[in-house]
Amino acid sequence: MHLLVDISGHGFGHLAQTAAVINALVAMDNSHQITIRSSLPEPLVRKKINSHFQYISCELDIGMIMYDALTVDADASYQWYQQFHVEYSRRVTFEASKLAELQVDLLFADIPYLSLDAAAARCIPSIVLCSLNWADIFDAYCHGRAEASAIYRQQVAAYAQAEQFLLPEPSMNMPQLENTRTIAAIAQPGR
Repeated sequence: MHLLVDISGHGFGHLAQTAAVINALVAMDNSHQITIRSSLPEPLVRKKINSHFQYISCELDIGMIMYDALTVDADASYQWYQQFHVEYSRRVTFEASKLAELQVDLLFADIPYLSLDAAAARCIPSIVLCSLNWADIFDAYCHGRAEASAIYRQQVAAYAQAEQFLLPEPSMNMPQLENTRTIAAIAQPGR
């Protein structure tokens, strides 16, 4: 099985959650082919994930553009999403072709949504893992702007494509998604 893992490059928390899951999976069965796509530095990803994998540098989302570790630049974030969604259907088609080239059997995402739409277009099952989603974060900061509602609906529709959206405790409430499943907190044992 070829497992594609898409990890948001917005901070290191997405990698921490994903690494714990991938490391547990590999400990149970290391026969999977794994490809990881992220904009995070490759050495950092290799340090956290204890398995052989192909790494592809790829920016599938930006999360939110930040002034600093705690302050969101809502204007710049909205402009990025607005540009991103102008050609969203073309982006989905392009990503779907990439999934076909990679011959992916399963997509595991923390939490880029573009690849979820691409996987659905190729009939590739997908699973999402995260304690939050970009749709609700985007809506919290950009609600009421000209095209924000349309962007939000596309984001939610993408997350809804996944077989399951796993929510490690604690997680934000996601009542607009019917595919969520609460799971226990995720941690990597220390050394």
